[in-house]
Amino acid sequence: MATQKQSKTLRISLVLSLIVAVLFGFLAGIVGELWINNFLAPDVQFKNYRDLTTRLDDLIASKNRELKDILTDYDFSYQKVVENIQPVTVRFYNYKKSGNRLENIYLDDQSLGGGFILTSDGWLVTNQNVITDPKKPYSVQIGNKVYEVNTIFADTLTEVILVKIDANNLPVADLGSSNSLISSQTVLLSALGGNVVRTTVKNLNYADINSSTDLIQSSENYYRYVLLDGSFDKIYLGSPIVGLSGKIIGLLLSSDGLVLPIDNLANVMKSIVQKGEVERSFLGVNYLDLQLVPNFDVNTTKGAYLISGSRPAVIPDSPASKVGLKAGDIIIKVESDEVNEKNSLTRLIQDYQIGADIQLTIIRDGAEQKVNVVLEKL
Repeated sequence: MATQKQSKTLRISLVLSLIVAVLFGFLAGIVGELWINNFLAPDVQFKNYRDLTTRLDDLIASKNRELKDILTDYDFSYQKVVENIQPVTVRFYNYKKSGNRLENIYLDDQSLGGGFILTSDGWLVTNQNVITDPKKPYSVQIGNKVYEVNTIFADTLTEVILVKIDANNLPVADLGSSNSLISSQTVLLSALGGNVVRTTVKNLNYADINSSTDLIQSSENYYRYVLLDGSFDKIYLGSPIVGLSGKIIGLLLSSDGLVLPIDNLANVMKSIVQKGEVERSFLGVNYLDLQLVPNFDVNTTKGAYLISGSRPAVIPDSPASKVGLKAGDIIIKVESDEVNEKNSLTRLIQDYQIGADIQLTIIRDGAEQKVNVVLEKL
């Protein structure tokens, strides 16, 4: 009897356990479905578990198609940029003139570096690491044709070189703005002969600072550069830097990836082409770029703090001195443009022509003031 009673009790316990297990399993299923619907796959509109696998497979396939389309569009854009930039890319050589025709052939390993075509009538752009001595004769290759360089203009402040050749109806580069760049953005370097390197932007506001005195900048000298990731062969020196939009946004200055933003060259190129000389606007201040020294003891992290170093904060008889600017003033705006991580004071000033009457917003003794100044010729 005791054995039968124990067996009956065991069966009842097993039945109850089974009921409880089924009940908890059912509840767990409901909770699990709600959890998946709301947290794991809110975009997958399945009605039940039989539908889940099918819908997830469809979703994965759709995402794969989207990724493939993105990669295809990227490759197409890349190829299009290469096709557009190659015709406006040039290569420089030391000039050759020999009685032996074979010795007059320019070889790839004799290249000094590259550049690009600025105007259809033969103005070309490169830099001083390519054409190191403007008094020497040079040749330039465009496509399969070689030209003799006739005229060389050097701007020591930007290190840009403009050269003139006798040519017409040349393809022309499409210029963009380095202000559109973002960190880690993909860019291309183009050299003649189909040589193209894909790289990324490492630093948007690189400045070569080795000591505290290097922090003091002039309103007439550019000092901010773009730095690319990696190092590059000398054939790319002077080569254009191109975004996937196809527009030139800079010029490679050195093999370690230092790039001169195209924005810094606009007025220099314009003055050389139009007037045959380098003209630069003159404000006449020396300053700390507060964007580069965030721990400096002032109440703002942006702007140009006028300070003396080896040169006075305000140059005597300069436009700045004539309107009363002084050491300790912080220039925070040029017209409506802020002095910030995108725009240094130097760049903003050099965007204006000689004789321009511009308004500066400054902070003096904690209060904002407006000052108008007329830029002169450096």
